[in-house]
Amino acid sequence: MSLAFASPAAAGPTAADKKAADALFKEGREHIESGDFAIACPKFAASFKLDPTSSTLLNLADCHQRAGQTATAYDRFLDAAALAKKLGRSDREKTAKDRLEALEPRLTKVELKIKEKGELTVTRDGAPMTKEDLASPVRVDPGPHTFFVSAPGKKSFSSTVSATEEGKTYTIEVPELPSENDETPVGPAVARGGEKNKAHTEDSPGSSRKTVAYIVGGAGLVIAGVGGYFGLRTMSKWSDSQARCNDKGCDREGVDFASDAKTSGFISTIGVAAGGALLATGVILFLTAPSKSDSAKKAYLLPSAGPSSFGVTMGGAF
Repeated sequence: MSLAFASPAAAGPTAADKKAADALFKEGREHIESGDFAIACPKFAASFKLDPTSSTLLNLADCHQRAGQTATAYDRFLDAAALAKKLGRSDREKTAKDRLEALEPRLTKVELKIKEKGELTVTRDGAPMTKEDLASPVRVDPGPHTFFVSAPGKKSFSSTVSATEEGKTYTIEVPELPSENDETPVGPAVARGGEKNKAHTEDSPGSSRKTVAYIVGGAGLVIAGVGGYFGLRTMSKWSDSQARCNDKGCDREGVDFASDAKTSGFISTIGVAAGGALLATGVILFLTAPSKSDSAKKAYLLPSAGPSSFGVTMGGAF
């Protein structure tokens, strides 16, 4: 997964941004020391957003690794190496590359071997996968992951693999998808080494996709709701901060309130954006769920998301 971490904003951070970023960084370090990684990582991310330094990015990557999120940590170390090189910090670039080299053999990966040809929609945990993603095993954070494969006029396929072992590549065999009118069942996928994954082909691709749509859309609503909560919290903290500030500056509590407001604002932005993207994906999956009367058509819609945008790609044969 690629995030917009490797490119600092064109306009440099203000003095206030640097001060708030430094406070967030120190809070992140404190939570690292106490083992509160779920709190520490967002602190580093918020600090980086205000003042994008390779040092902060290295600490964010380290935080994710300590939390057991090896794939996310690997991505952030990649970003840190690229940013350090761009900023001429060869020492930090070397640190990032050394961490990447040490982390590489510990990565958990999942490989999809798909026999079905033609236009496919493939998602991992609700997020679209590209052809480039499918060309080689994809690294994942240890834990359960659900893969969904569908094609116009075909029954859909889904598999949930419990990819919990570090350094292991799990393989999911995806058979040719039968026609939606074909009643022949397809057996479960078998991972390399004889391990069975929870996998099945749905009797009705329309009902299957709608079920996924409900799940993805519901998750989007929940995440957007969390983002909305932090948005309200941001306004409250910012109001508290302004009450402790004057034209000469802010006292310590005012700075702390401002720091909390910026952290909440960052979480709110991510929550609303991610929730909106998931909700839109759910709507698209629901609206494009095929029915038997649609089996002759080969049209598809693919949601696409970026750091600051969300869109839909349409294609197929008409």
